[in-house]
Amino acid sequence: PLCIKVNKSISVFLIIYFIYHIVTEEKLFAPLNLDIEIENGDSEIIYYAEVKGKFSFPASLISLNVGEASSLKFTHVTYTPSSYFFSYIKANIRGSLTSYYFSTMSKMAHVEAIYNLDKGAVSNFFARALGINDDKIDMKLNVYHEGEKSLSNGTLKAVAADNSLTVVRGDAIIGEEAVGSSTSIYGKALMLGQNARSVASPSLEVRTGDIELAKHSASISKVPEDYIFYLKTRGFSQREAESLIIRGFLIEDEDPEFVRELIDRNLKAVGY
Repeated sequence: PLCIKVNKSISVFLIIYFIYHIVTEEKLFAPLNLDIEIENGDSEIIYYAEVKGKFSFPASLISLNVGEASSLKFTHVTYTPSSYFFSYIKANIRGSLTSYYFSTMSKMAHVEAIYNLDKGAVSNFFARALGINDDKIDMKLNVYHEGEKSLSNGTLKAVAADNSLTVVRGDAIIGEEAVGSSTSIYGKALMLGQNARSVASPSLEVRTGDIELAKHSASISKVPEDYIFYLKTRGFSQREAESLIIRGFLIEDEDPEFVRELIDRNLKAVGY
């Protein structure tokens, strides 16, 4: 396994680790086991899986341990055209974890994350799936509040074009011992075309009567007509308006430039 251990008593600078999981051959299984431990301070990890050969199968098992006096920004990106992908992420959080997930272009991809929150821990996650052609992408993120006064916020987004299927789902669970905790989880999906299929399925489970907040919602739609109308009154064409709305829906302010380029390139491939 590849192990990364960060202790900021060694360095006062923000260290950014970029892990490039690339497969260039056809019909190749390429596993990766990644163990990350953040003891204190602020750190950033970017994991990017890319396939350049057909019918290959990169897979990753990722363990995240975020200490009480630490915060981690974790970005997980997959681009595996004409191939398959699997990733399982497990995070034990005592400090703060902010995570960004983006998956696109895959014959079949499954990304699953399980977050366990200790006392006072904080988790914010943003998961996005963009499907074009015949892509099939499934993303699942579960958050378990195990410690009191823990906090989580999750946003799940999916866009499906052509004949693709995109699924974003997740459970936010507040356990019996997690008194005074708060959670919110939202799912949104856009379908671009009659043959596109998309699912947004956030769910909520509360096992204690002593919480601060618990809420969730889900919506699936085409590009909102009222947004299109507003932009058309500002001089944009129908297609230009749709393109702006879809990009605004998918792109996060914290996205690295290569993620923005992936989104832009794939949307242009389907005419947006």
